[in-house]
Amino acid sequence: TISGTGTVSGNFPVSGSQYALVSVSNLATLTMSGAASSTVTVNAGQTNYLVGQFSAAAGNQPIKVNSIRLLNVGSVTPSFLQNIKLMSGGTQVGATIAQLGSDNVLTFDMTSSPLSLTSGQTVVLSIYADITGGVNRTFQFSIQQAADVNATDATYSVGIGATLSTALGSFPVYFYNATI
Repeated sequence: TISGTGTVSGNFPVSGSQYALVSVSNLATLTMSGAASSTVTVNAGQTNYLVGQFSAAAGNQPIKVNSIRLLNVGSVTPSFLQNIKLMSGGTQVGATIAQLGSDNVLTFDMTSSPLSLTSGQTVVLSIYADITGGVNRTFQFSIQQAADVNATDATYSVGIGATLSTALGSFPVYFYNATI
C-alpha cells in the first residue's frame, strides 16, 4: 500500500508458475442399477430386515465410494428404523446408523474406509434395519440425485458423479415400498 506520493518500481508484468490443463478420456464411471422397488408388508419387531438393494459398477478406472445419502419418503416415525447397516455382500460398509435421522436422511459415511471397486467390478449393496414399531406407516428409501453418491476416481483422484443404468431411467431412484 502506498500512501501519499511515491514511485512504484519492479519487474513488470508479474508472472508465476505456468499450469497446463489435461484432458482425460478414460475417467472412471460409477453406474447404479438393479434397484428393487417392490411393495412389501413388514411386521414391527423384525430385525436385520432388508429395506433396500441396488448395484454399483465401476468402469474405466478403480473407484472409491466415500458416502451414500438416502432419503426416506415414507411416513414412518424415524425412531422406528434402527441399527441401519449398508452391506456389500456379507461385509458391512461404513458404521451402523443408530436410527433414521429426524430429517428422514441416512448418510453412510465411508471416508475413513471407502468402498473400493476395481474397474469392471459390480457390487450389490443392501440396506438392513431393525423395524422397532409403527402401524399403518410406510418407508421407502431413495437416492434423490447423482450427488448423493460421493465417489472418487482412484487413479486420477478426482470426484465422479454417479449415473443410472438405462433400465432405471433418471434420478430419483426408489427402493422397496414397505408398509408396517
